[in-house]
Amino acid sequence: MRLMQAVRARWSERATRRVIFQAACSLALILGVGWIIVQRADGKAGASAEALRVGQEAPDFTVETLAAAPFTLSAMRGQPVWINFWGSWCPPCRAELPDIEVVRAGAGDRLKFIAIDMDESRSDVAAYMSSANYDFPVGLDPAGDVSRRYRVVGLPTHVFVSADGTVAEMRVGGMTRPEMSAAVDALLGGGQPKTGRPNLSEGATEVRLGAAIYNAQCLRCHGGRDGTGGIVGAPPHTDEGHTWHHSDLRLTAVIMRGGGARQEMPAFGDRLSAEEVRAVLTYLKTWWGDEQRAYQARMTRENDRGRD
Repeated sequence: MRLMQAVRARWSERATRRVIFQAACSLALILGVGWIIVQRADGKAGASAEALRVGQEAPDFTVETLAAAPFTLSAMRGQPVWINFWGSWCPPCRAELPDIEVVRAGAGDRLKFIAIDMDESRSDVAAYMSSANYDFPVGLDPAGDVSRRYRVVGLPTHVFVSADGTVAEMRVGGMTRPEMSAAVDALLGGGQPKTGRPNLSEGATEVRLGAAIYNAQCLRCHGGRDGTGGIVGAPPHTDEGHTWHHSDLRLTAVIMRGGGARQEMPAFGDRLSAEEVRAVLTYLKTWWGDEQRAYQARMTRENDRGRD
């Protein structure tokens, strides 16, 4: 009997938190707020909790990931770690995921990343990740144990942990891409440029960056490298499409200024830098066969000579 009462109480607590979360989400959408206050286990608003101090040791934790593998913070010692507390039900959290993907891809193997999902079932999180086509590592915190240990008062919350295991920075609320890049730059000890853009010095890193941008900005319309997905009217970028018939300059102009054959593509010049567009093109070229890449390279050379 006591066990059943405890189970009912636990489910009642989770249901109450979910109602509060959903109400907060609605209010955030109405007011345009970039973060959502969460409810602590004692029923008090989390905003009164004391944040972690910069320089203190980051609380250790182990979570199970969606891939059914354990993630233990202390096992990452020697590498900087970016922890993002979020929920797929949280609009401000979802809004910054494309930028997280871009910055994370730019850092490459120099940075460990884990997104700690709060108060959701494995199936709900997996369904969202699949529908949104994200593949970053997600740790499950259904009871909120890790978030309480980190004194999370609102979502999203970002915690940047130095290689020595201490807290380098903790931010409550959504971050812009330049802010994320600056935080990661500081975490990596200046290994990235101060411009707020990822380091594209390595070809493999550029491909990862291009893939992250494409998945966030282009996949829904143009589909994937296997030819699936996309919408009617948006040309595929596979080797069966027409993209590889054009030079880099021509493709860059279409991406930056919009247009295309039916003049339906939006302009991305206000969202992507020239480096990021180049990364997308580098990624798309991995979709093509040798013949298509050779033809496109020739078109690019001819364009450089003014014959495209």
